[in-house]
Amino acid sequence: MKCNCGGEFKPTTRKTEEGIAYEALACNRCKEELLTMKQAKKLAKALENVYHTTVAKWGKSIAIRVPASVVRKQHLKAGQKAQVIPDEDNKGFRVQPETTTA
Repeated sequence: MKCNCGGEFKPTTRKTEEGIAYEALACNRCKEELLTMKQAKKLAKALENVYHTTVAKWGKSIAIRVPASVVRKQHLKAGQKAQVIPDEDNKGFRVQPETTTA
């Protein structure tokens, strides 16, 4: 597909400011980006799972509140142990609940 600048749109993978990877079409010349309706819907669905929270002071540590909807979806319980795993680029991290085996 041709771009108005004379370049050509090619499939590419990009990341949002939140770090969510998505597929798009990008011009190899001017870098303009297009999404098909399917790509746009997929990105919108991924962005629905982005939650905002506040970092608070808790003694000498900090705490991050987990939204109630995430608590329900992930079946989290107060006092449950979790792992904090830094991203490879050290720009973020993920929290993974530890599972208990009986």
